[in-house]
Amino acid sequence: MPRPRSAAADTAILDAARRLFGEGGLGAVTVEAVARRAGVGKQTVYRRYADRNAVLAAAWLEVAEGEVVVPESADPERDLALFLKRLFGAFGANAEPLRSLMAQAQFEPELRQTLRAAFIDRRRATLADLLRRLAPGASQADVGAVVDMAFGAMWYRLLVGHDTPGPALARRLAKLASAALA
Repeated sequence: MPRPRSAAADTAILDAARRLFGEGGLGAVTVEAVARRAGVGKQTVYRRYADRNAVLAAAWLEVAEGEVVVPESADPERDLALFLKRLFGAFGANAEPLRSLMAQAQFEPELRQTLRAAFIDRRRATLADLLRRLAPGASQADVGAVVDMAFGAMWYRLLVGHDTPGPALARRLAKLASAALA
């Protein structure tokens, strides 16, 4: 019977990836460096992650997952504003790593695919679900356009160094989404 995976090793690997990134950017993060910093063998990393990109995506996904909770109340517009506020807060708190990862993803198709699958697509789907609660009769195309509007505003602000998206933008986008889908 195979040995169960160590939760301590899982945590050490993701922490090591985040620390290495913080110290030296994307170039400092290799599977070898992550394994060394985490105090595990390379095979331990490879059993969990296909490559450096998967480790990085998991490291930032873990941070973001803990910070973004999907609210469920009787007021879908309020829930939407709260979700966007939490999402923007999580992205804003991790702006530098996300900016770097997204910039590098433009040159590395595998990293782009990993970020989309593990990070972006899940949040887009969650936002689309919230929008369907807000406007159950809205078309898929309209919901998709509003999702693009919200994420476009967030990524624009993060990528060009504009003010970090915050609660005021979250409330405004929730109101615009409500009006657009009404």
